[in-house]
Amino acid sequence: MLGQNKVCPREYLFYHNEIQEHEGRHGGCALKVRRDVIHNKISLQTNLQAIAVQMHLKRAYTICSIYLPPNRDDQNLKQELDYLIDQLPKPFFLLGDFNGRHPMWEDIISNSRGNEIFSFIKEKELAVLNTGAPTHFYVQNGTLSSIDISLCTSECFLDFSWEVMDEGIGIDHFPIVIKLVDEIAAPRSPRWVIDKSNWALFTVLTLLEIYADNFPTVEEALEFFNKIIIDASNKSIPRTTGPFTRKLVPW
Repeated sequence: MLGQNKVCPREYLFYHNEIQEHEGRHGGCALKVRRDVIHNKISLQTNLQAIAVQMHLKRAYTICSIYLPPNRDDQNLKQELDYLIDQLPKPFFLLGDFNGRHPMWEDIISNSRGNEIFSFIKEKELAVLNTGAPTHFYVQNGTLSSIDISLCTSECFLDFSWEVMDEGIGIDHFPIVIKLVDEIAAPRSPRWVIDKSNWALFTVLTLLEIYADNFPTVEEALEFFNKIIIDASNKSIPRTTGPFTRKLVPW
């Protein structure tokens, strides 16, 4: 959670980043962690407004809350972000108000801060959880933007869902909800029943005289190969019943 609101329910612990005098009265960042969640605060050496904890859910995740004021000097921003995430145990989340705009996280425009963050994300191969929903309402001109960015390392990208609540809570930033994906339904997903396969039919359906020279690119050849295998599998290999949670392949 962002903000300097120190009102904290009894069942939560409150960790916050003190605002330095030169940064003005606004800003800061904080995390409120439920007391029954096993976690530990991470000591950060950084000039950025950031606070981090590592918490244990189905596995250990590091959560770092960050705030980048709109009027800060960005001359060394990428280096400072690099130094920050080097201190975060993986997998980690880097969440906060970056005041950066870029089409990568579905904003309609880009600014210099957004371009710097975009370059940082590409170099560090981070994943963006944002789905395109605006996260901020500019009261001054009545426009929307996506200056609140949710980043994570790739190994935990599929573990969580991301959404913006429809209604705010009296502030110009909309609340963002990041939920751990429920894995209970995963065993009910359809599975290929390999021991009941009709391999004779599979062989006939995949027996094609196609050469690499028939395709202008390797990608098109691979796409054609995948389609042939999946189509043949659907016709010759039975599957268990159940809802699909992802595109299945027979290998």
